[in-house]
This record gives sequence, structure tokens and C-alpha cells, in this order.
Amino acid sequence: MHIAMIAPPWFPIPPPKYGGIEQVVFNLVEAFSEAGHQVTLFAPKGSLTSAELIPTSDVAVGLDMSEAEKVLINKAAGDRAYSIANEIGADIIHDHTDYVFGSAVHAPIVRTVHGPMTDIAVGRYQQMSKNGDRFIAISQRQREIFEQSAFETAGDPSSLAFADVIHNPIDATHTPFYSAAEKEDYVAFVGRCHWEKGPSHAIEVARDAGVRLKMAMRVSKPERMYFDSAVKPLLDANRDLVEFVGELGGQERDELYGKSRALIFSSAWEEPFGLTMVEAMAHGTAVAALRRGSAPEIINDGVTGRLSSDFAEMAQTL
Repeated sequence: MHIAMIAPPWFPIPPPKYGGIEQVVFNLVEAFSEAGHQVTLFAPKGSLTSAELIPTSDVAVGLDMSEAEKVLINKAAGDRAYSIANEIGADIIHDHTDYVFGSAVHAPIVRTVHGPMTDIAVGRYQQMSKNGDRFIAISQRQREIFEQSAFETAGDPSSLAFADVIHNPIDATHTPFYSAAEKEDYVAFVGRCHWEKGPSHAIEVARDAGVRLKMAMRVSKPERMYFDSAVKPLLDANRDLVEFVGELGGQERDELYGKSRALIFSSAWEEPFGLTMVEAMAHGTAVAALRRGSAPEIINDGVTGRLSSDFAEMAQTL
């Protein structure tokens, strides 16, 4: 089978540091290629892959830009990817973006839904479903939330054409596992500096538990205001317990995950998946999370981590 895999235009494949979607795309492309499929990857120039790479942009542009700039870049990348996928006769297009190509596409389209439910997303996906596109949810809870919204707005959850639920993959064979003897006396937070990820809650949980916290966190320009107003004051007030180590990748991130005795997954909302949870567990590290979103599907409570009803209870589990 010839698979056209379309990645977002923001970061290279695989991502050197931050980039959950990009890491998922890389794992899928490599696995499909190893299984004997012909894969054409549409991604920024400089991406590294076993498949054929067709660049959709000259550079990985990142996310330090306005929403209007993102729309223009995404359209240019999407136009190029879909046009070429049509020309080369791909058997199927697997899209990891929300881009809609304006012309006819010969191959069937399957879309992995990486983001949260919004009214705009539901309306867009309903139209895509009418066009024949099919969707993969990354957790059962994500699918439930989308279908509930579709029922409320259209009276029919099947107006969203979900094909299945497939959790995000991770290549555990290339992930270093750390034993209990290698653990150090700290817990970790890994993620974006965004209210969705709850870095301020992570600091409060570590403070209330009286444990050391190392924070590997990306702070982009759009996230700077939140960092300055909500996160930095807590960092300053708890500098005896909390260390901000910046955005990590490669061996540095492996060691942060592996040597920590727990990962604080402090998302307070209905997180669609949360790749950091499975990354931590693959490194041999338990996860502390709230009992909501995808966490109950990923964490075996009491075995691979602990699920809590609120952050006060989470602090007691550390």
C-alpha cells in the first residue's frame, strides 16, 4: 500500500525537542515502512525518515507566530501535500492536520484527531465526514466528547465518521528503561507552558507534597504572558523545591524521565491523550494524574501510576 502521511508544518520529523504530534507521525512512518508499505512523508525540510520525504516547507517554522500566520503557512503546506499526493497516486492519505483541500482527491482520507473538541472542530469534521473522510480518535474519551457535541448540535453522533480509537504509539524498543535503583529524589513535569498542561498546578502539587520538582518546559512567545503571570511567581516562591530546566530533548529528556520517581501530569482538562504519560512509563516512571480525560485509559491505577480526584489528593500520592 502507498501511504501519503501528512505532518504539520511546524517542527521537523522527528522533533528534536517538543512535538508530540511529530513524534507520533515519525513512529507511524517508520513502522509502516518497516512493515513493507510504501510511505511518502510530507513534512518540513530537514526531517529524517526511512520513507520518501517531500518537503512542504523550506524550514520548520515553529509556533512563535500569530494565528493568521499559522493559517497561511498551514494552507501552503496542505496545498502542496494534497496536490502531490494526488499526482503520485497514493492509495490512502493519512492526515495529521486540520487542513481541507479545495479540489477533488482520488485517494480516501483518514484523519487522526489530535486536538480537543471545539465547536469549530466539530463543524469542520462533520463537513469532512460528508465528504467521505474518516477519523481516528486518540482516546475513547476524546471520541465520546466529540460525539456528545455532535449529538447536541445535530442530533446524530454518527455525523462524525469515526473509524476507530487508536492510542498514540511509542517505540518502547528504543526507549531506555530505568530501574528503581536508578531513581533519584525528584518528580518531573514535561510539557508546554500552557494552562492546558497545568504547570502552575504541578508546582503547587510538589510544594504541598514537599518534594523536589524538575520542570522541562517549552515557553513559546504566545505562552510568555501565561508564564510571567502564573508560573514564574510560583517558581520564584518555591525555588528551594522547584528547578526549571527549560525545554529538553534526546538523552537529557530520557534521563529526566528515567531518573524521576514520578511524573506529575497536571492537566486539569479533558486531555485527549497526553504522550508524556506513556513516555514516562516506557522509561520506568510512574505517573500521577487526575481521573479525567484519557488518563484512566492509559494509567493502570496503583500499578503504573495513581489517579486522583483533585490536586490535593495528587499531592498525597507522591
